[in-house]
Order: sequence, then structure tokens, then C-alpha cells
Amino acid sequence: MLEILEDREEARLEELNRYSDEVDVNNTEPTSTCPIFDGIYRDGGAEAVLRLTNFSPSEINTLWFSVRGHVHRYWNVGRGRRSTFAAKDVFFMLLVVMKCGGTWDMVARIFKVKTLTFIKTITGFIEVVTPKLYEEWVTSQLDVTTMGALVTSGHTFNNFPW
Repeated sequence: MLEILEDREEARLEELNRYSDEVDVNNTEPTSTCPIFDGIYRDGGAEAVLRLTNFSPSEINTLWFSVRGHVHRYWNVGRGRRSTFAAKDVFFMLLVVMKCGGTWDMVARIFKVKTLTFIKTITGFIEVVTPKLYEEWVTSQLDVTTMGALVTSGHTFNNFPW
């Protein structure tokens, strides 16, 4: 029994000697709170984010800050399994889904996520975030921008048939 413990101790010491104790400063990345969004931004810059969502990173941040409190309060809470994705990452994935369309499988492959997991995550997030987005960006403008004001200012749809 002691021989087994001594052998394990020797193996551990060999592993410790093989790897350095010092951290390579050039090779470390700070941990990100939203690794998917940050990874795409890091790899392709603002252009990649714009191409995937039709929103610039600053516009995404504006939208995110308008719903962040609501999302943290109502998403990924309660009983059941928690999503492994950060809330802002799911918000970003939702924007990509809405812009790109196509099949769930195609969009899930962009983020390297299983299709069923992707569908469940996005649809659950939509149920949570839609009321807040509607309240923040639609109903808040009802009093400010009436249909009469739009007609008199000439800001109606060009292709509206009536």
C-alpha cells in the first residue's frame, strides 16, 4: 500500500517539474463575462458584429443595457437547469437569429452549439426579453410619435398601399 502512495507522489512531482510555476503574461486572456460576443468581436472586430446582427457593438450595448436588469431578474432563475451561456451572449445570439434567419441548425453551427440546446435557449430567452423590449422601445414611443405626427412630418412607409 505504501509503495502505491510513493509511486503516486513521484508521478505528481514529475508533473510539477514538467510544467512551469510562472504564468506566461503574453498568453493569458482575462476571463470574459460574455465569451461568445467578446470572441467574435476580438476575432473580427466591429465589422463582424455588424455583419452578423446589423447592429454595431455600441448599438448592441444600448439595447442590452435597456433590458439587462429585466433579463437578470427573470431569465435563468427558478427550478430546473440553468443555461451555461451568459445572458448577453444569448441576447447576441438572438440578434443573429433574427438577422440571419435560415434554419436553426445553420445558426446553431455559427456558435458551435447543439441545435436542440440552441432552440431551447433562444426561445426561452425570447419569452423573457420580448415584453421588456416592447415596453422599452415601442410603448414608450406611443405618446411621442403618434400616427398623425408621422403623417404630417412625412415619415410614413413609402410602400404602404393605402
